[in-house]
Amino acid sequence: MRRPFLMALSLLLLAGCAARPRIMPAEALEAALAHPDVAAWHTAHSAPVVLTSLMPAAARGLEGYKPVAMVDLVAEGLLVRLDSALGPRPRRVEVILDKESGAVLEIKKR
Repeated sequence: MRRPFLMALSLLLLAGCAARPRIMPAEALEAALAHPDVAAWHTAHSAPVVLTSLMPAAARGLEGYKPVAMVDLVAEGLLVRLDSALGPRPRRVEVILDKESGAVLEIKKR
C-alpha cells in the first residue's frame, strides 16, 4: 500500500522537474536587456540620465540607480518585469521570453 503511493509521489516530482524552463533567470534578464527597445528603456531609466532632472541635493546617493528587475514563470514562457520609480513614462516594461530558446516573444510597456 505504501510503496505504490511513494512511486506515484516520485513520478509527480520528476514530472515537475521536467517542466522547468531551460534558461535561468539571469540568462532571461540578459536576453531581455539585449533587445534594442528594452535596452533603450533601461538606459533612459538608469543613472545618470534620470539624475539630470533632479536637484543636486535630491540626486545625492542615487548615482548607481538602476530599475528593479523580476523574473517569473508564466504560461507563455518567462516574464521579465523591469520597474523604475524615476524617469519618463512608461515606468514598467514586461518582456515575455520563450522558455526553451530565450527568444523575445512580446514586449509590453505600461
